[in-house]
Amino acid sequence: IKNYGGKLEFVFVGQLTDSKGVGRIIEAFKQIKDESRIGFIHFIGDGPERKKYEKLAQEAKLNYLFYGFLSKEEINRVLATSHVILLPSESEGFPKAVAEGANFGCIPIVSSVSSLPQYITDSHNGFVMPSIDSRGLVECIGALLSLTEDDMFKIAHKAHTMGGKFTYNYYINRITGEILNSGNKPMNA
Repeated sequence: IKNYGGKLEFVFVGQLTDSKGVGRIIEAFKQIKDESRIGFIHFIGDGPERKKYEKLAQEAKLNYLFYGFLSKEEINRVLATSHVILLPSESEGFPKAVAEGANFGCIPIVSSVSSLPQYITDSHNGFVMPSIDSRGLVECIGALLSLTEDDMFKIAHKAHTMGGKFTYNYYINRITGEILNSGNKPMNA
């Protein structure tokens, strides 16, 4: 149970690189006009450009925290106190961090790459950036901040429900049900 009525905590989990959107996150928050609802912005992970991002964050007015690599339990503690998970990357494989964040009540804000739009429906169970740049991220953050606490809770609940589609059991059941039990017989049978 989370309270979405006060300051919101934002979190990024992944490699700290431009292609994963770390620079876009810092640039987007510089463009937010009303910062009254923005709490801490957490970065979990590391990368060759970490020092650059830490310097950019120090120049900003908001509270940024860089953790480096954390254990699974430590990541879960940050997710448990966060409200929004950010994934504004240029490419993704299997975006497990989104499901993990949603499991903890984090509302996803994601780019429209890979399979993300198949799981996240804009303004329904998260937000999908209209463009992979800081403007697209600002638009999503603005839309989120304009919602009521109740609306945020509803979106977080729908995101939590979507997270079940990222489990291995769901994947195995789909393979079993849709492929193995589809009635297709092997060619040599």
